[in-house]
Amino acid sequence: MRKKQNRVRAVYWVIIALGSLLLGLYMAKTEWNTSVLALWLVVIFLGSLAVDMLWYRNLGKKVNALLPLLHTDPDRYIAGLEDLLGGARSLGVQQTRCINLSAAYCEKGDYEKAVNLLTSLDPRRIPAVNQRAYWANLALSRFHLDQNELARAVIEDHSDLFAQMKDHPGLGGLAAVLSVYYALSKGEVQLAWERYYAARETWTDTTTQKELDKLEEKLRG
Repeated sequence: MRKKQNRVRAVYWVIIALGSLLLGLYMAKTEWNTSVLALWLVVIFLGSLAVDMLWYRNLGKKVNALLPLLHTDPDRYIAGLEDLLGGARSLGVQQTRCINLSAAYCEKGDYEKAVNLLTSLDPRRIPAVNQRAYWANLALSRFHLDQNELARAVIEDHSDLFAQMKDHPGLGGLAAVLSVYYALSKGEVQLAWERYYAARETWTDTTTQKELDKLEEKLRG
């Protein structure tokens, strides 16, 4: 990934170098014009930003294209994600990699690996758009590892984020599952069953149903 980004930037700077050479030759034959030079510097700055934005936009599309594999073949999803994002230095790319990988390891049932990935990040530096997925994956992993107090703390400390997830098309099922785990971990078995049945009817996707299957075993004790 880093090599591809460097190639794109190299081509850009070759173009800039040629443009600067032509501008220098032009200004050498005419009266020195600071306005033209200032304009060229602005073009260089904005062009550099545009190259980065376009590259990250294209990268985002490639990451999104892997999403169907997350639930059907998490191993291929992990391999594809590492190919795209592995070795990235950008903090934003590192965060995306860890959060998305944690979801894949949850699919595989490797919750310890998911927790290790998530706790390697500083949650204070995670942008708002990724906060819900970050905390939801962390709470789920901790519940599966029987770290119930830590999992409940995540939900209680970020109750506003979890409230936003209830009707979210991508995270609503996970929020419903977590609400069952939360009630069960507090010993509120009847409430846990009620939330379990509501989730069964509302969220019919395969991933949520698989999580509910695991929960049913716990509910039946």
